[in-house]
Amino acid sequence: MISFFALASSAALFTIPTQSDREMIADAHSIIREYGDQVWDGFSQAPLPILLIEEDHETLFCGVPIDGFVSAGFDTITKCSMQFRPRELPTDLSAATDLGEHQVIMMGTSSTLEMTRAEWVVIVLHEAFHQYQSMSPAYSDATDRLRLEFEGGNDQDVRWMLDYPFPYADAQVRAIFAEMTGSALRFLDASSEQQKLAAIEDYLTAREKAEEIVEQKNWAYYEFQAGQEGVARWSEIRLAAAAGSADPDLAAVAEETRLGLATSLRAIDRDGLHMWTRSAFYVLGAVEAEMLEQTEPAWRREYPRRPFELGAMLNTALAEQFKTTGIYGLLEPLVCKKQTVRFPPQCRP
Repeated sequence: MISFFALASSAALFTIPTQSDREMIADAHSIIREYGDQVWDGFSQAPLPILLIEEDHETLFCGVPIDGFVSAGFDTITKCSMQFRPRELPTDLSAATDLGEHQVIMMGTSSTLEMTRAEWVVIVLHEAFHQYQSMSPAYSDATDRLRLEFEGGNDQDVRWMLDYPFPYADAQVRAIFAEMTGSALRFLDASSEQQKLAAIEDYLTAREKAEEIVEQKNWAYYEFQAGQEGVARWSEIRLAAAAGSADPDLAAVAEETRLGLATSLRAIDRDGLHMWTRSAFYVLGAVEAEMLEQTEPAWRREYPRRPFELGAMLNTALAEQFKTTGIYGLLEPLVCKKQTVRFPPQCRP
């Protein structure tokens, strides 16, 4: 009872977030509603509650009533109900995670995060994709299975997503991931279809070696991070680029992020997997998504059912390219000697 009166009393001192902050939230909502389905089927219908974290308090926009918050009225800019509580979370947070029983996008302000308006909006697009992921029963089931494996069934502990002891520093693992990053970079730099397909084939060969080297449980962690965070990064680029047709600032951030994939790959090569740890998987996952986009755009219909199977989907997509386009004839000196199952019979002795 005391805490209720304390919260109600503090609500009387509540200050509505600035107009610019509320306009950025409205912009992010508008982009997803207008362009979301161009990237992912049903994305425009994803729930978009956003918790804005300021120095003294937190304001939840467009959320269902949650214990510990009090109503702060209706905002005409975001077209959202608002709820308020004194600040409990770090002001530099940017994440989509659970608040009580509901997943919420939690964001510090653009000034606290030292971001421009466009940069802040693009991060919200990234986190909104995670909310879209959570709408898929297959995603939830797959994540629950991993949680059981990594945390022994503790459904309240998500540290495994961040702290899993993948063998980043193992010399053999570092060497094979260097082959993956090198092939991924060649794919991004490729200027012809033949060069792209040859780079993808090299990448998949290295990827298969990596899967053989690490234990199955370790590889499941890689597939999880590539499918979750890598595809989220790819999605933010695609969505920002789509919205960039009407917003040059968003277009510039999308292009900078896209070019940043190659920059990151070079840095991973230079610094080593042990320095980048799981962040390297985010970059590789985003490149894998782009490889799929350029070989079989229909992968986006398959992804919600198989969120952590990018490698299997990419193998299938590349094999289909060789079969249907005849491009293997042009690549024969490069790839037929490998004699992998991805190639049609004409490409084997």
